[in-house]
Parts: sequence; C-alpha cells; structure tokens
Amino acid sequence: MNCPECGSPETKKCSLAYEEGTSYTRTEVPGGKEEHFSQTPLAAHCAPPEKPAGGAFKAAATAGIIAFFAWAGYKAVMAFKLSFHWTLWAMAGGFFITVGAVRILWYGLMGKSKKVRYDELSAAWERSWVCLKCGAIFAEEPHFGA
Repeated sequence: MNCPECGSPETKKCSLAYEEGTSYTRTEVPGGKEEHFSQTPLAAHCAPPEKPAGGAFKAAATAGIIAFFAWAGYKAVMAFKLSFHWTLWAMAGGFFITVGAVRILWYGLMGKSKKVRYDELSAAWERSWVCLKCGAIFAEEPHFGA
C-alpha cells in the first residue's frame, strides 16, 4: 500500500507499528519487582485509542447506594418499628430498583455513547496505516470484488 501523501511504498499497519515499538516487562529483583515500559516515537504516534474510563465511578456509585439502603433500613426499623423481615425485603427491593435505574441511566446517557465512540475509533485504528517516510497516518481503502 502506497502513502497517499508522499507516494512512498514504505508503509506499515498502525497496529503492527505500535506492537513492534512498545515493550512492557516485569522482572523479579531482590526485594520486589521492577517494571519497565518503553515505546518508540513511531509506536507512540500509532497508539490505539484509549478505552473510556468510568469503572471507578460505577463502583463508588454502587457502594454509595448500598450504604444508603443500609442506613435507610436502619432508620425504618427504628422509626416505624418494622419487623426485621419486612425491612430486609424493603431494602432489597429499593436497592435493586435504584441500581437498575442508575445502570440504565448510566448506560443510556454516558456509557453507551462512550463505548460506541470507542468501538468506532478502534475499528478505524485497525484499518489505519502509517507511512514510514513522512509519518502520515491513513486508512486502507476497502477492496471490493476479486
């Protein structure tokens, strides 16, 4: 495949350039482990898109919901003198309804759009090539027919 910018035939898939130019090693040393990361400028130029963050927020939100329902259950027992059995059922029902609503909102409003965007960028990266002469990044043209 020739570069559309300079016409050079010296091109390489971005995924291959990234893989060849990136190394991450862990070695055992006396007293612990050492980690080494190195990357060539070409590999950094051809890096894949970053995965969207959000896992820490979901974990914190879930922990907060659990804590809220534990507190609310305790308050219900103390204020209304409910039996422990009914309090557990109320807490569990409220918890699952709230977690379901939060997950639907999170996925619908934020998570889904980030995941779709990441999937699009990742697919485009898989079709990308880099020119080893001028550094241009370009997409391969789809081939139709035989």
